[in-house]
Amino acid sequence: FDDIPRDSLPGFRTMLLPALEPELIDLEGRVRELDKDQLTFELREINGGASSQRFVFAEPLRNDVYQAFHDEVRVKLAGWKFPGKSVLTAEAISRAS
Repeated sequence: FDDIPRDSLPGFRTMLLPALEPELIDLEGRVRELDKDQLTFELREINGGASSQRFVFAEPLRNDVYQAFHDEVRVKLAGWKFPGKSVLTAEAISRAS
């Protein structure tokens, strides 16, 4: 790799194959099985699809996820599904209307 010119290498986080591109997801369901240490939760009662999906979330979503779990309300969730990974990434969460 040292012989490859730096301007020929892909940039950081560049997907080398189209099949590796993440898929944007938009789901509605209920937050269940919250893990405060691992910052993960399970979304259940999902509209028109899987019965449940596991999500990891970042610190900025902590209060929103905790509140949705505590209030037991349906939420809308936007996130990313990465090929080959069983855990999805939550990017935004809001109460369902």
